[in-house]
Amino acid sequence: MPHTKQRLESLFLSFTFLCNLKCDMCDIWQLKERGPSLGTIEKILKEAKKLGAHKLYLSGGEPFMRDDALEAIECAHRLGYVTNFVTNGSLLNKMLVKKLSKLRVNVTVSLEGSKECHDSMRGRGTYEMAISAIKMLRERHFLICLSMVITRQSYHYMKDLVDTAKALDVFSIGYQPFSRRNTWLRKEMWDKYIVPENEISGLINMINETVYYARQKRVILQSVHLLHMMPEYFRLREKIHPLNGCSIPFKSLAVNIDGLSVIPCVFHLDYIVGDMDHSSLAEIWNGEEFAKSRSMARQKLCRGCLSGCSDLEAYRMDGGNKDSPLKYLSKRYKILILRLRQRGLKWLWEEAYFRLRKLVRRWAAL
Repeated sequence: MPHTKQRLESLFLSFTFLCNLKCDMCDIWQLKERGPSLGTIEKILKEAKKLGAHKLYLSGGEPFMRDDALEAIECAHRLGYVTNFVTNGSLLNKMLVKKLSKLRVNVTVSLEGSKECHDSMRGRGTYEMAISAIKMLRERHFLICLSMVITRQSYHYMKDLVDTAKALDVFSIGYQPFSRRNTWLRKEMWDKYIVPENEISGLINMINETVYYARQKRVILQSVHLLHMMPEYFRLREKIHPLNGCSIPFKSLAVNIDGLSVIPCVFHLDYIVGDMDHSSLAEIWNGEEFAKSRSMARQKLCRGCLSGCSDLEAYRMDGGNKDSPLKYLSKRYKILILRLRQRGLKWLWEEAYFRLRKLVRRWAAL
């Protein structure tokens, strides 16, 4: 029997565990699982849509390792979703980018700061492939985000990513800390990539410098609050929670790589709250087990994470209970830029946006 009714906002779908790279800080490529069929994906999307979902996140490996990736995104588009995915950029080409430009998508490209750092972690030549992909996307006016994994080796290059974003006219940057869950098959890699205690002060300094530098360069950081929590995240070995608990299970759910098992969070793949082979998605979402997961999240009883890709608002210093005016302004800015780009007025709206953003920050601090 249903336990409660909660409106669903976002669907996280483990789309594929295939990847054409063998990044040193990730084990996804070793799993070699293709993911759910297109028919199963369409069924999941339709059921989630009835619950209110309008945002789709394709998680796992490189989405374009699947030859039906574009079909899946087109299916989501027809059903009214905005599809979000992360790519290493190596499989993008002009024809694919052209087709994607006609769909509702948000694209994030992985880039580890400098060329030296990126290639050492992801493989020789991968930096240039990523840069080429970013340029193709910008030619089609995609408002893309660059994503960087913060590790013991890479945090020194955080400002390099700001320079790259500015040079390529990229809208925003997201920094995500290394997670031990990414190398669960090679636990010996944990100490290699986690920022040690004796380097925490250096990380703090780099974060402060990067925040200031990004403001100077007028590059938007997705969550400054989350960024400032990273030193504590590494100190506590990932056992960290938003101040008022996590809000993820209240607004989203995730479907595992089998296309059947449902989990409340992509960071807890073994916490299964239902199976779509025996229950509908609505029954699972409104059921007793999902209600338990929400209670655990609010009481900070889960393992903890710093999941910037999904819970930015919850990591605000006020615990995420207030609506963020900056979030609203960012959305309006994106729309204005798309409409006015052809008229040569982009610079004017950028100036107006940053002035207004500064005023809102002062207002929020009162």
